[in-house]
Amino acid sequence: MSLPEHRLNVAALAHDNGAWRGGVDVDDFERLGDALGSNAGRVEVALDFSAGDDGRPHVTGWCSMAAEVHCTGCLRMEPVEVRSAIDFRVVATEAEVQALMPVVEAVVCVGESIPVTELIEDDLLLSVPESACADQSRCPHAEVLRAELGLPDDEAGRPNPFAALRTLSSRHGNKELPARG
Repeated sequence: MSLPEHRLNVAALAHDNGAWRGGVDVDDFERLGDALGSNAGRVEVALDFSAGDDGRPHVTGWCSMAAEVHCTGCLRMEPVEVRSAIDFRVVATEAEVQALMPVVEAVVCVGESIPVTELIEDDLLLSVPESACADQSRCPHAEVLRAELGLPDDEAGRPNPFAALRTLSSRHGNKELPARG
């Protein structure tokens, strides 16, 4: 991992209502590269700084990147766009974070400046989808995988989880419910 090259003086940027725009290599992040592997390139970042109502630096903006994520429906790596909205305060201590949470998100900055990666990494990690296909049952490649593995098509071979209720109902003298197709 290379050293983060983009350090920001958040207090000065907030005082001046400043902004920072740029790109950061995924390899510069402490955890993001491990989560995505070597299949991600750069994160595009747009941050705006201001002094919040409470006087603390307020950071808003967005970050986005293209990545590949496993689809749990077909087991393939699929491209996804990871985009995260940024909105938090910058504080000096963990105690300040605890005082603001859960109403306001906060990031701790010890010292005069902080790497861009530390400002946005948590938000990016939370924005990475667990699976490339949001609805695994509608994965465009899952049908091919099911055929290759000899699995039944979608609903055709699945047992009805409520079939046992029909049997229980008839055992207790109740009229058996008609089977649904």
